[in-house]
Amino acid sequence: MEQLPKAVPCSECGTEPEMRHDEKRGLFMLACPNCKYHADPFYTKRGAIFRWNKINEVHRECLGCSGQPKLRYSKLRDMWLFQCRGCGWREHLSHTVQGAMTGWHRANEKGNCHTHMLWHERYKGMVTKPL
Repeated sequence: MEQLPKAVPCSECGTEPEMRHDEKRGLFMLACPNCKYHADPFYTKRGAIFRWNKINEVHRECLGCSGQPKLRYSKLRDMWLFQCRGCGWREHLSHTVQGAMTGWHRANEKGNCHTHMLWHERYKGMVTKPL
């Protein structure tokens, strides 16, 4: 039997995720049974666990308040985004979780003067930490 990697607990509530399988489409997806937080579906169990672990890892902190982001999904637009749990700052919508994650990390890059200036320009009313 294939040894699968361990899935980390849910970053939202700390509950162990459960594997869901859509037999009709042949997709696997990990989801939290408590808060319904979930990752993108994938064609293999290993890929589904990888995606779950990726969205539940610690990400770059917010430049404005040092908070951690939360992955959000818009059913209306069928798109993903990261939003700071502390100050509510949001990154742009993306069609994929990976795109949303990349956008968050690019927009909250410490020590990069250009990134810091763009962040400050976009949200002039928010307090930002100095570099």
